[in-house]
This record gives sequence, structure tokens and C-alpha cells, in this order.
Amino acid sequence: MGSEMGRQRLKERLREVRTELILNVAEEVFEERGYHETTMDEIAARCGVAKGTLYQHFPGGKDELITALFERHLEQFARAVAQAQSAASTARGRLRRILEYVYLERSGLHARLLQLLTYGGDLRQALKERLGPRLEPISAAIRAILEQGQRNGEFRDTLSTDLLLQTFMHLLLFNKYQPVLEREQLSPESLVAQVAQIFFDGIASETSGEERI
Repeated sequence: MGSEMGRQRLKERLREVRTELILNVAEEVFEERGYHETTMDEIAARCGVAKGTLYQHFPGGKDELITALFERHLEQFARAVAQAQSAASTARGRLRRILEYVYLERSGLHARLLQLLTYGGDLRQALKERLGPRLEPISAAIRAILEQGQRNGEFRDTLSTDLLLQTFMHLLLFNKYQPVLEREQLSPESLVAQVAQIFFDGIASETSGEERI
């Protein structure tokens, strides 16, 4: 029985490794060819597996692959937000760390995946329905940071926290700023600095002595 359990665990582990390989390759192909031009045949060929094997892992085809990439990205983003929330820093410093994660560390993937939300309604609606609940704890963590900033005098407490949250969440849509990077020839670091200045200086309390980070 122990030998059978060992074989089963090995089989499960091999499946996990292959799934991760498929996701990594799919991400590369989507980046190179775009969503519509990408085919399951090409992904299977690059992975070195039969297309039938690919469908065993992702029966829903391209849409399921895209959803899985979004899920993986959200898990990583959720960890980054949690780390920022627990960091020994000001509210402004914690939010700045989140901006840096999106713009510097995950800018490429973040931008490419968000571009897919501009495609047809079926894919966009499916992603919203499946992934929407996963955004709620992320949103709640960012809201808690904003509320802390309002309580300690960093941010104006006369401003709607809901409005601050929605504004900050929109700042995380990196793909919206991609044309600015190209047109103005800005570095991602410069973009972070300028976006942070616009947001934080606009909501800073008039009595706040917070050092600009």
C-alpha cells in the first residue's frame, strides 16, 4: 500500500510540474503572438506534448489557460499586498510598495493579461465571475492601508475612502500607462515616482509632516 501511495504522489507531482510548464510556455506564446493568434497546437508543440495532453490539463482550451494565468498572477499579487500591509512603514510607504510591485516587478505580465480584458465580452465576463471574489481580500487590504493613513493624519480624512480605493485600484492598471512610457520615453521607475506624486500629494493632509518617499 505504501508503494502505491508513493506512486500516486509521484504521479500527482509530475502533473503539477507539467501544468506549471504549460502555463509558462502559454504565457510566452501569448506574449509573442497575442491572444487571437495563439493556438493550442503551438503551445503543445513548444511544451513537447500532444495536444490531447494539453487538453487533459486545460479542457477549456485557451480561455482556461488565460484564466489560470490570471489566477496565478492574482495569488502572487495577493502575497505582495499582504507583505506591503505588514511592512514596518507608513501608509504611504506601504502603498508605494504595491505600486512598485505592479510597475517594476510584474509590469510585463500584468500589462499583457490586462490587455485581454479589452477583448470580447464572454472572456471578460467569465474572468470577472471567476476571479472577482479573489480580488475582494486584496481590495480590503488596500482599503485598510488607506484607512490607516486617514487615521494617522497622512491622508485627508474628509475624502471618501471608497473613492480613494477606487482611484488607487485604477492606478494598478499598468496597461493604461504603457503608451505614456513609450511616448514620453519614461522608465518604469520614473513612472512610479510620478504616479505616486500625483496620487499622494493630491490626498495628503494639509497638516501632515510625512516625508516624501
